[in-house]
Amino acid sequence: AAYAAANAWMAAVVHRRNAAGEVGSVVHWGALSGGMTAGREERLRGTGMRKLGLERAVAAFPAKGEVVIADADWEMFAAGYRARVHTRLFDALCPSR
Repeated sequence: AAYAAANAWMAAVVHRRNAAGEVGSVVHWGALSGGMTAGREERLRGTGMRKLGLERAVAAFPAKGEVVIADADWEMFAAGYRARVHTRLFDALCPSR
């Protein structure tokens, strides 16, 4: 919970900076190869998230704004998320069938 709260606070700071014409980026990283995903392959299996190489991740880094950088099967991820939480978050990306 503290990690999510810190991310939300940082996103708000960056949005405020961007609105003021200043530079700032917020990146919500997916599962990067190595680092926090090392040894957690079993936990990722079935979630729709795949490990993303650092070179690909850095190449996608924005100069400004807020993005998600992840290698994911969004249909699988959205289905799992929707099974736990009633949300329309993924409606545009992954319409229900």
